[in-house]
Amino acid sequence: DSLYNTLKQIKTAKVAKGYGKNGDGKRAMIRVVMYYWTSNHARIARELVRIKKLGADVEVAIKEDSTNDKIVSLLKKNNIPLYDTATKGRYAHGKVTVISAKVGKSNRNLTFSGSVNLTAAAFNSNTEVLVEQRGAKYRDDGVAFFNHVVKYSKKLK
Repeated sequence: DSLYNTLKQIKTAKVAKGYGKNGDGKRAMIRVVMYYWTSNHARIARELVRIKKLGADVEVAIKEDSTNDKIVSLLKKNNIPLYDTATKGRYAHGKVTVISAKVGKSNRNLTFSGSVNLTAAAFNSNTEVLVEQRGAKYRDDGVAFFNHVVKYSKKLK
């Protein structure tokens, strides 16, 4: 689980210039768009909460009725802005995670995208693809995708 292993390595919200939201160097930034998220991958939600508590800028867009209730509650309870992509009979099916943070000892701009839902089947039974792209261009493209999805989503209270 390369996403989980990457998140585990984030120990600070501090980042250098060229990293964080728009490369502003202010604080680590994570954006997640996920279609289907079950309790099998609650540890990723717990990592997002931990990183948010460090001071990072974390936001998540989900299809609420395809996301485990405990994960939704955990993210809401910890004040992570959460958006439901299922509106007007449409929803986001893309799976993208953007991380602009100090990962281990190095500042990184990482974008993970592909077909992988955060489910046991995706990791244990299915043939899925997950691509890790590095660089500010991919960060910016991933954030633009997130912003587009959120534009048509409903903020969850």
